[in-house]
Amino acid sequence: MPHTRITVLDKKGSAKDYSIEKAIFFVGSEPGNDIVLPDSATQGVFPRHLQVIALGESGYRVVNLGNSNLTMSDGQLLAPRSSVNIAAGQGVKLGTFSLSMQNEVVEGLGLGYTVANFPTEGAAVVSDSSSRNARSHFIGMTISLNNTLLTLDTPIEGTVTITNLGDRPGVQFLLELEGLEPGTYELGPGPILFPNAEKSTFLRITHPQKPFPLAGDHRFTIRAAAPEDYPGDSVTVVQAIHVLPFYKHKLRLLVS
Repeated sequence: MPHTRITVLDKKGSAKDYSIEKAIFFVGSEPGNDIVLPDSATQGVFPRHLQVIALGESGYRVVNLGNSNLTMSDGQLLAPRSSVNIAAGQGVKLGTFSLSMQNEVVEGLGLGYTVANFPTEGAAVVSDSSSRNARSHFIGMTISLNNTLLTLDTPIEGTVTITNLGDRPGVQFLLELEGLEPGTYELGPGPILFPNAEKSTFLRITHPQKPFPLAGDHRFTIRAAAPEDYPGDSVTVVQAIHVLPFYKHKLRLLVS
């Protein structure tokens, strides 16, 4: 089980440490969060403001669930409904609070930790983009996504680029996607290509907006083949995305 030590600094410089034993935890002003921060007009903390995913030695993935930009410790701005990976020792500013995260060793003497320094101005909006590629003897394929975080109101969009690495002209390539529910994605048709030519087709993934599949990390695969011209040859790319939770509430009024 991951152990994370979080140091929270308020605007007066007072520090408080938290030890979290979860792979995914939340920070915000409402009581259901793992770390609850005061909410006021001057402190700028939303009810569920931050999701943090422990990535082991790779650090953490920070997801902004609020409605305004967050300032990272390196000066970048994290847009609402966006995510970014950070290293241990780095952090984020929530309103008037500064948080830094560090892996914690439970047994032995443990690890030291540092509190991140936050600049006053950020430079860029973070975009968690992704690109994956693979090739066989006759087929090349590259998947490029504008984001790997799937939110309720912002789909993931990208392209699938196919290259004819063989010597057959007018090859019809076929594309198959597995791992996502029908109706949650659009994948364009496979192209017809001459030798050494390439062409991109569109890929669009939307949130299922229902309890299943469960929120979290999901993987899907895209397979490209040309059975008529290159029988027995194919190429497959595996891509990971992170699906944010879907909340649906009902209000029932009882009249007495």
